[in-house]
Amino acid sequence: MMPPGKSRYDPGWRRKDLAILILLCGVAGGTMLAGSLDRRGGAGPTTRVDDRRVRAARESIDPNTASAASLRRLPGIGPAKTQAIVEYRTHCPPPAFPSPKDLAKVTGIASTTIERIRPYLPTPPSR
Repeated sequence: MMPPGKSRYDPGWRRKDLAILILLCGVAGGTMLAGSLDRRGGAGPTTRVDDRRVRAARESIDPNTASAASLRRLPGIGPAKTQAIVEYRTHCPPPAFPSPKDLAKVTGIASTTIERIRPYLPTPPSR
């Protein structure tokens, strides 16, 4: 028999169980949210390179003659940089880019971008 004043269901125990359950649900939900943000690329400033574009760019792409679609296959070259390269080379006498380092003359292209795309550019003739 139960002592007087005691219930068969202890509400303190049930509140503790509920608090633990809410805490575990919060941790699980936060973990899932962080994982989905990471997969979508929204969890930080990391730059992802599309592997399909890199594999397609294994051949040599000459920035003096390549189409905009070919230039876009280079890692780190998006629509804005592609447009800048095309506009720059239309206003310069050919060849606009005798060597890869000459790409630095284009607005928005830094030396780090040039180093990233150097393996996909033709080697300049030795002087």
